[in-house]
Amino acid sequence: ALSSAASDVYKRQMERIVGGMDMDYMTLREASEKWGISTRQINYYCTEDRIPGAVKMAGVWLIPKDAEKPADGRTRQGRKNRE
Repeated sequence: ALSSAASDVYKRQMERIVGGMDMDYMTLREASEKWGISTRQINYYCTEDRIPGAVKMAGVWLIPKDAEKPADGRTRQGRKNRE
């Protein structure tokens, strides 16, 4: 795991590479805390292209800060919302 300072530096570099100054990204961990679900579940959403604008750079998923949590397709309510 990266230290907090190293993580911040890495994120700033990735933001410059991916979207220039107009796009802000969050990591899987940040999205996990924001949406209240596991990083693993968010990883599945990313690989299934269910989070618009999510990109994988150098093995790390970057998710737009304004992205909304996808519906959980494992629940009846989530399946209904995806249709």
